[in-house]
Amino acid sequence: MASVLALGRHPEYQEAIYREVAEGDLLEVAEASKTLQRIFVESIRLFSASIVIPRRAATDLVCRGKDPQGNVVFERRFKRNEILAPSPPFAGRDPSRFEDADKFQPQRFPEIPKVLDWIPFGDGPHTCPGQWLAKSEILIFTTLLIRRYRFSSLPVQEPRQHAYMTIKLAEETSLLLTKR
Repeated sequence: MASVLALGRHPEYQEAIYREVAEGDLLEVAEASKTLQRIFVESIRLFSASIVIPRRAATDLVCRGKDPQGNVVFERRFKRNEILAPSPPFAGRDPSRFEDADKFQPQRFPEIPKVLDWIPFGDGPHTCPGQWLAKSEILIFTTLLIRRYRFSSLPVQEPRQHAYMTIKLAEETSLLLTKR
């Protein structure tokens, strides 16, 4: 779980969350915790499983990729009816939208977005029907863990992925738990 591993490397966020969730109804305090919500959004921005949404071009079009300075680094022309396979989670690491896009920085979300435009749970008729349950489970689990333990992630550096098409980590990772 990416948010727990990230919290293991950032104890300052653990303590902020603990102050917000130490007492009260588990689900209510978990959902009300602004810090925990930011951690969730930032974790899912960085570690979304990729989805591919095949589309057929309705007209001829040009797709351009730009570097952070705005220079065109590639250009591809698509003919009408050609199949495209965009992967929206790449938008979560777009350096033109997110400064230091590959770094864990939950403070980049002063307000919790209502819509995650890198669509980590899909969209439209293929959206994940269990996304709200999954989010609640993550928030509750993290709240329970923080109420009972302080923890650190090993290794301490940010995890690498095998590729952006998976959330499988490139190296083994462990949590060291210490009872509060």
